Amino acid sequence: MAKEKKGEQLDLIEVGPENLKVIMDVTQEYKKVQKLRLDTLKKEVKLKDKIKGLVKAAELQPLKDGKIKFNSGGFTFCLTPRDELITIIESKKKKSKKSKSDMKKNVEAEEKHFEEEKKE
Repeated sequence: MAKEKKGEQLDLIEVGPENLKVIMDVTQEYKKVQKLRLDTLKKEVKLKDKIKGLVKAAELQPLKDGKIKFNSGGFTFCLTPRDELITIIESKKKKSKKSKSDMKKNVEAEEKHFEEEKKE
């Protein structure tokens, strides 16, 4: 007698919830978004590491607590060497009235630049 696996649901064959098609459609969309989020997270980590390396390479004078902290271009950079933690805070400014098409062009230009760097 074959051992039955416990805790596993068999595939539903001609039986299942009435809204199974909707469940599957939403599930497929969820998996696409999840993959996009994970890919974006990988890019974020890579870029953060690059920023940390560039800040370290600048050999800035650390503060008494060992942190390297400076403001530039509307951002506050804080690198904590012991933890290899970098925090980047954007200064709160009044939001400019940029159109969606302007923002989209900026994002596309940044993505193109990132892809070109990735190829090098």
